[in-house]
Amino acid sequence: TDEVLNPAADLVIDYEYKPFFMPQRKTLLGLRGERKFWGRSSAGMTLLYNSETAVEKRVKVGGEPTRTLLWDTDFDLRFTPQFMTRAVNLLPLVRTDAASSLNLTGELAVSLPNQNTLGEAFIDDFEGSVNRVSLGVFRSLWTKSSVPVGVEEKNRGRLIWYNPWEKVPVQQIWPGRQTSAQEREVHVLNLEFIPQNADSWGGIMRALRGGAKDFSRDRFLEIWVRGQQGILNIDLGNWIPRIGCAMGKETGS
Repeated sequence: TDEVLNPAADLVIDYEYKPFFMPQRKTLLGLRGERKFWGRSSAGMTLLYNSETAVEKRVKVGGEPTRTLLWDTDFDLRFTPQFMTRAVNLLPLVRTDAASSLNLTGELAVSLPNQNTLGEAFIDDFEGSVNRVSLGVFRSLWTKSSVPVGVEEKNRGRLIWYNPWEKVPVQQIWPGRQTSAQEREVHVLNLEFIPQNADSWGGIMRALRGGAKDFSRDRFLEIWVRGQQGILNIDLGNWIPRIGCAMGKETGS
């Protein structure tokens, strides 16, 4: 037709595909057994197991973990019945010079699929709607902390914090996280503490800049730490003293 020969015609193509590289753990197992008997007859059984486990805890629709069990049995029976040869020879003007044969072949397969082993999936996990406030890991954002409640300044040890020159692979901190080529490595903040006695302590702090913000509805604080020994205490300040200019006295906010 003229539409086919028109180089400016619009093409509408519908297709479906399953990406080869997917963030899933796949397992495929197979077992086959076969037994021969009665000369050339045989019977066999095949068992196949396939499972796909999602890495994400909140799986989305289309990426659910699946499990399928396939069971198959087959047989091939070959006979040379003499009664068939004799029956054919009883026909008028018919004389066979070879034995008759009878072949029976059959196969039965059963598939037991489970398209979602979790029993649930999320249309949207609202990961993109999370409001995040990053504390940052760059050294210049942090300063030596004030004295916490319950300790003394005289027991402050030496705490050194710095950013290593080499970045750390994302997979080393968050195994299984999918990242782009530009996000495969991240900066980290190293802390080295040198105590002076058994009661030594050290700390760093930073303020959340950018104006007033209501944190009353925030629910989680995420910190990834790797170390050999020591105790990490997190103190969230909820009272900041300020000097009242008009009244000339200290108030709290």
